[in-house]
Amino acid sequence: MTWPTWQVLLLTTIAVLLIWGVHALAWRVLQFLTSAVDRLPLLRQTRSWALVRPVRAWLRRRYPGLHSIIEARLRPKPFNALPLTLLVSGAVYVAALLGGLERDDVTLIRSCAARL
Repeated sequence: MTWPTWQVLLLTTIAVLLIWGVHALAWRVLQFLTSAVDRLPLLRQTRSWALVRPVRAWLRRRYPGLHSIIEARLRPKPFNALPLTLLVSGAVYVAALLGGLERDDVTLIRSCAARL
């Protein structure tokens, strides 16, 4: 039994939309669960949290001020946290690259001037 082309296209479109919908729903549920877990300060003090995230637990216990600063800078929601950190890091990286290129140009000019 062969199916007409329009039925194959319709079934494919429905399947893709269904997969996309399930993916979007699962992503929202995951975001909700992670934000709910992050809102519970008592959960961060449990032993299971410390076992799953040993470095974060050690940093929180040993250096609470540094941990709160890092946590505030890496939070993705407010613009002044993670996006701004990434933009500044990218600008510093580009500046370092351009500084290296400038140094190479100065070295090239000096070597050419020495040959003359």
